[in-house]
Amino acid sequence: MRRFFTGLLHGLEGLAVLLVLPGLIIVALLSGAGWRGVVRAGPRWRRFIARGLCDFRERWWLQARLESPWCLWRYFLLTECATLMERPPRRAEDRLLLLRLGHIGDLLHAVPAVREFKKQHPATVVDILVGPWSAALARKFDCFDEVLVWNPRVVQFNRGHREAARGFWGELSFLRRLANRAYRVVVSAAPLHFCELALLQAACPWEFWGVPPEFPLYPPPWETERVLPFDSRMCEADWVGACLAPAGLPSRPYALEYPLDEAARAGARRMLSGFDIPEGERYAVLAPGAGWPGKQWPAARFAEVGDWLASKKGWRILVAGSPGERALCEEVCGAMRAPAVNLGGRTGLDELAAILESGALFVGNDSGPMHIAAAVGAPTVTFWGPTFPEKWAPRGPRHLALRPAAPCAGCIYWHPRAVCTGTPPCIESVVSDLKELEKFLQKAAG
Repeated sequence: MRRFFTGLLHGLEGLAVLLVLPGLIIVALLSGAGWRGVVRAGPRWRRFIARGLCDFRERWWLQARLESPWCLWRYFLLTECATLMERPPRRAEDRLLLLRLGHIGDLLHAVPAVREFKKQHPATVVDILVGPWSAALARKFDCFDEVLVWNPRVVQFNRGHREAARGFWGELSFLRRLANRAYRVVVSAAPLHFCELALLQAACPWEFWGVPPEFPLYPPPWETERVLPFDSRMCEADWVGACLAPAGLPSRPYALEYPLDEAARAGARRMLSGFDIPEGERYAVLAPGAGWPGKQWPAARFAEVGDWLASKKGWRILVAGSPGERALCEEVCGAMRAPAVNLGGRTGLDELAAILESGALFVGNDSGPMHIAAAVGAPTVTFWGPTFPEKWAPRGPRHLALRPAAPCAGCIYWHPRAVCTGTPPCIESVVSDLKELEKFLQKAAG
């Protein structure tokens, strides 16, 4: 029965491909690819007619399962259109594009290696492609010549926020503009999502560095490549440096940074004074949220740590998070015996960074605030469940990463629609050893 329905799906999708084929031929003729482009695409189109989008699903089966069928079709069509686009003449100037559609942590881990690259190659134009969730912060870094913003209609990236998402024709127009930039190099430090295949086909660089798409139905449009097998345990900042190694970057540890200015610090001081926290008073910041619920340590445990810090260290306790995490922050505050300030949804990134910079300690999960805390030099205590502290945790003696006692059940922690399958979730097995915390605080203070 399963084979019957699978064959039926392939047949219906193949029929749909056949129906859109005249449109793709028209795109090829109008875009400059001409009949030669149609002939080159012929074997690929015949396979899609025979098998539907089965090859896409087999290559990206987890992503395809967690997105809508229309999402897969949308980026199949956009990839086809991008493949058929007319290519501009090669330019003499060096232009590099870094794909970075992840969130705040992904951006912050990319900056140190890119800054080193710009020091060594100041004449090279370096652009970064990010989602709207990272765009404002990316523009604060002077190592990027231009910040390109793309909000794909993919829940893995936009987490359900489609405010800045383009329609189909808007995305196609964006891909055309990307093609006209004539990049010499495109760099991707992460395994590519099926929606990013359209970006690579449109950009059509001379060279590709990093983790390739490995999808033979679309031959790589570049002439040379420097391929790296993805390393899920190497520190992400160092990994981005490894992807830029063809340009001569040294293999060394890279430290995060954050572009704080005095205006942000002054705004943070005003906010803290509004909660009767004068300049110089010691406080800890708890951040109980994360991009996926399976990465969140229980709120009651955060409350226990907050009470311990308030009673043993005499620190004020602030609980921070995004607007969507305000209720979670309130849950932590309500579970504490000591008074705590709920900053959930009240700070922008710059104000939060300034508050963390002046704080005595950050306590949180694998999340954006954790990366910001590391970038401004705050001591951190972090809780780790399904993700890898080797890759994402702050490094050094001022940082403590607490791991789960139970193994992870193998959850898809990188997609908002995924559900933790652990019983109980591995993040709940992380124990807050207060004696270990005391030793760490003494060491960090020294």
